[in-house]
Order: sequence, then structure tokens, then C-alpha cells
Amino acid sequence: MAISAQTGSGALQVAEGLAEYLHTHSRAGEPPWGVPPAWMIAHRSIETILSLVRAGNVILVGWGAIAVASKLHDVFHVRLVASLERRIARIQTREHLGRDEALAFIERSDRGCARYVKRYFHREVADVLLYGLVINTDHFADVEVVRLLGEAVLNRQRSLRFGVRIVHARETLI
Repeated sequence: MAISAQTGSGALQVAEGLAEYLHTHSRAGEPPWGVPPAWMIAHRSIETILSLVRAGNVILVGWGAIAVASKLHDVFHVRLVASLERRIARIQTREHLGRDEALAFIERSDRGCARYVKRYFHREVADVLLYGLVINTDHFADVEVVRLLGEAVLNRQRSLRFGVRIVHARETLI
């Protein structure tokens, strides 16, 4: 499964909750689900992302993961979006910033993400055709997004009979 998200849409929290949800609903003996934010693996991003995706049961949170895994048929690509006001509020809380600083943070992060994906992968992060599902997190609590994605992953696993991996675009610009 792949998730891409606008800065401040709550994707990291959703990914962490989703990993726990999927772990509790997995069959015995399956490897645990994980959430490695891609900024931790940036220096080897393409090889690392592909290796993690092939290993299975992983939720990648990071720039470029959607583009790297775009041609892998067993990856579920998701984009999380939210209104600018909701994103600003999330970033203010998470980063302890004022409104103007949070807005600048979001704008800088969004530009950086779009530039990175365009430059290295020749894709547009806002291209909805990259994603199997787009969720506006303004309309759902994090726990609802977790449940929605969890059920989608589990249903897809049952129907396709192979592991689904989650990849998500990074929330912050480092």
C-alpha cells in the first residue's frame, strides 16, 4: 500500500495507527507491519524502498516512495489531503509554531516534495492517477482513516493473495 499526503494531513499518525491495526488483524506468523519515514532512508531511497516493498508488510512514509513503487502491482497507493486550515492547525500543534510559521513550513515542504518527485522521478505528486485512493482527512478522524485503510489493505490481501505495502509521502521537510 502506498500513501502520499499533504503536509499536515496527519499521515504519519495514520500510518502508525494503521501499522498497529494491521498487526493486530494479521495472521499468525506474518511479519509485523512497520512505518519507516523515508527521510531516514533518503541516502539509499530507491534501493531501500524497493527492498522494503519486496519484503512486504511495510508502510513507507516518505518522498518518492509512491514514484519508486508506482510500477509494482502489489502496492496500494494512497494520498492523504486536507484543507490548508486543518494542515496549518496540525503543524502548529506538532511543530509548536505560530500560524504564519506553520504556513511557511507547509509551503516550503510542499514545494520541496513536488520538486524532489519531479526532479528524480519525473512525476507530479498531485497527479491523482498515481493513487488508488485519495482521502481528505478533514472528513475523518485519524482512527477512521486507520480503519478505512486497514480494511482496504486486508480486503486487498484476501482478494489478491499477496502482501500489500503502504508507501506515503513525507510530511515534513528536513
